[in-house]
Amino acid sequence: MIPLAKENNSRMEVAKMIDKELRSAFSLRKSLESELPKQETMSERVIVRKELRECNQKIKELTDEKRKEDNNE
Repeated sequence: MIPLAKENNSRMEVAKMIDKELRSAFSLRKSLESELPKQETMSERVIVRKELRECNQKIKELTDEKRKEDNNE
């Protein structure tokens, strides 16, 4: 059995990692959204839109994971 203090510490560490990844993902999304109108060709836009979809999916996954962590506390 894991002592309660260590368990809480590890949960806090996981929450910090998730928060850091979320901030990074939101920053990337903002960058991609500003880059999209600058793309001159349709094929360039397709690439940026694909990256945006992947980024939004990652944000959704991290948000769900954070919600689970918050509910476990």
